[in-house]
Amino acid sequence: MNARVLIIGIMLLFSLSVAQASNLTVTNLDVSVSYPPPYDRFSDRDDTDDDIVNGTTIKADIYPGSLVEFTFDVGNEFPSAGDVDIQNILATVTVVDLEESGDVEEEYSEFDLEPGAEEHVRIPVNVPEKVEAKDYDVTIHLEGETDNTTERVEILLKMSVRKESHDLKIISYSISPGQVTCDRSIVVKGTLANLGRNEESDVAVEVRSDAIGLYQKQEGIFLNEDPFEDDNEYAVAVPYAIPKTQKAGTYAISIRALFKGTTQMDLRQVNVKVIDCPASPSPTPEEEKPAEQQNQSQQAEQPVISPPPQGQQPGQNGDAVPPVYSSVERPFFSTPLGIAAIIIGNIVLVGVLIFIGAKLIVGKGGSGNARNEWGGEEE
Repeated sequence: MNARVLIIGIMLLFSLSVAQASNLTVTNLDVSVSYPPPYDRFSDRDDTDDDIVNGTTIKADIYPGSLVEFTFDVGNEFPSAGDVDIQNILATVTVVDLEESGDVEEEYSEFDLEPGAEEHVRIPVNVPEKVEAKDYDVTIHLEGETDNTTERVEILLKMSVRKESHDLKIISYSISPGQVTCDRSIVVKGTLANLGRNEESDVAVEVRSDAIGLYQKQEGIFLNEDPFEDDNEYAVAVPYAIPKTQKAGTYAISIRALFKGTTQMDLRQVNVKVIDCPASPSPTPEEEKPAEQQNQSQQAEQPVISPPPQGQQPGQNGDAVPPVYSSVERPFFSTPLGIAAIIIGNIVLVGVLIFIGAKLIVGKGGSGNARNEWGGEEE
């Protein structure tokens, strides 16, 4: 037992000596944790840990979905007389196996330090919502270059992720479309997940907006406590047709996660904008005419421009000669004289036909009598 403690102590001293042997130094290491809604309501959580030293465990309360921010000062400890700059300094924070796919690594933009100068570094790390409750290894690594050496600093920490006994959260939500006019059909979507330590067998999700008359509640939902199982989350899609009589405006729709079907654990909101459906404009009398009739009317109304008298040119006397317009052209048979000619022609034609018919009838009657007389003589 004593040998084991001795080995751990030697390793800790070695890590501290490595962090301090470089002329690149890290001081004032702090960790702060922020909680997204609805977790910001917990006032009893310890959201900071100041002056953390190498080899220790972060004491701040870290939960799924938290934002963990590492801040520290980086300095160049080379003597000013030596005029040794540390260049291309890169600071990274790595949390081992924090995601299902592997490590989470965040970095700070490269910078340079003159002798005696410092840089305040801030590196945020997002804790996934789907994460196991356990301790995770954290490595803070810094590396920079001088003309002759490579300066490095490495700090090793532990980060403990905790979970509530019962914890339901809406991890995604949306509305489509977000704006409606004549067609007022919408679909509200949400995905509910179990982020707690225990399985849940009586979960409910509610989609509601009293302003537009929308209400739907699904109850008796089962959610596994394992964050990486398919039944750890539940997706809902609610189609709805906003009434045609709904006034124009922007309306809020709430999506609630309910523990035991009644106790709210998470609340999200989407908005839909309703715009009045524009009325169709009435066609003008000219637009109601068939296209062919409109073309004929336009052609009939086109004026005919007559050329100037022969031998006279426009503007001979220095005056502008206005164009000479004749009357609108009309077909001859649409004039009164043409109509009279048509009537007279029809009368003459009818008379000729009657005369020819009478002549034919008389001619046929005479030929029949002659044949009878010849026949009588032969008898």
